[in-house]
Amino acid sequence: MFKLAGKNYIKKFIILCFLPVLLTGCSQSVKGETAQVVVKEENKPPEKEVQPEEKQKKKLSEIYDWDNARIPIDWYYPNFGKGQILQNQDYIFYPEDGNKIARISKSDGSKEIICEFDFIEDKFIHYCLSEDGMFVEYNCNIYSCGFDGENMHKIISRKKLKKKITAIKDDGWDRWNRGVTTLYFYKDNLYLVSYYYMWKLDLITKKITQMSETTFGGGCFCGDSLYYIAHGGSMVCKTDINTGKRTRILGTDEEWSKENSKRFKNYYGLTEVDDKVYYVQIGKKTSVYMYREGKKDKKIYGFDKMPVIYSIHSDSGKIAIEYKHNTDNSDNIIIYDIKSSTTSKIKNIKNFTSLVYFVDDMIFYAGDMSKKNNKYLLYKVY
Repeated sequence: MFKLAGKNYIKKFIILCFLPVLLTGCSQSVKGETAQVVVKEENKPPEKEVQPEEKQKKKLSEIYDWDNARIPIDWYYPNFGKGQILQNQDYIFYPEDGNKIARISKSDGSKEIICEFDFIEDKFIHYCLSEDGMFVEYNCNIYSCGFDGENMHKIISRKKLKKKITAIKDDGWDRWNRGVTTLYFYKDNLYLVSYYYMWKLDLITKKITQMSETTFGGGCFCGDSLYYIAHGGSMVCKTDINTGKRTRILGTDEEWSKENSKRFKNYYGLTEVDDKVYYVQIGKKTSVYMYREGKKDKKIYGFDKMPVIYSIHSDSGKIAIEYKHNTDNSDNIIIYDIKSSTTSKIKNIKNFTSLVYFVDDMIFYAGDMSKKNNKYLLYKVY
């Protein structure tokens, strides 16, 4: 008994001696596992920070007091492009009377005159923006400059431009000597309008290429094509801006003048929204359509009765359609929202003569000339 008890005592003694060692080993093992877990936690990608909500973008009407913008009336500005109130990420530009270009800062609404030309009666400034600067036309001389108006450089003179255009088409230069009435920059080339022909000016070679026949009711760019209404409104054509090939896409054939000379104009107004072309078709019923190549065009709006269409403009995913019914003498504007397919109507705008610009949340229009208005008036859409 004593020997057995002694043996048990010895075993217990040995266990007690090694217990701290065992506990230390277990502790080290746990610490090792914990260390591994910690390392794994440290190597996890940090959770994405919740970004504060982006400040609501200001409407154009909120950035500047447009009621005091002195934008002169240029009656001959066709509906190619988006008008002359242009903007990039940092600035808004608009033409001001006195042959000036004004620049407004989007950050603080401050205004600065960046270009000014000597006064020539009945001459207007036309300009457009590229990625890194501006192109400006005045008295048919075409210049390039920075967004601040600095480094002004003449690209081509009036004399050379007229010579190049009339060499291609005798009546290509405006017969009333207005010369160039539109500038538009698109896909690395400069486009201009003279006497309702669209021309492309190669900025390197200064080569002039005719892009359209006589236009009627305006035009627009979309993809690699220029779209325009031709032959008195009887057809819609497009020109490939790379090859110069012109194609009829809507309307009658080349015999239109013989067979349809007494018919009412079929098309009036073209515009581009979100890489789609929209047009007005006039017939027994007048409607606005979205052009779809190779498919039946989509009707987006129809008039209940025959209106006289004056113009169609677009901006910020919306289309503004100016019209007047034959049965009354009131001018109306429809605002069509492309995304929501909803419409709103604007009636009886004070002193309204014609819609000229539709920019963001504002409509600029020509007023009643009998009241001697010499600048565009403003109507806030929203």
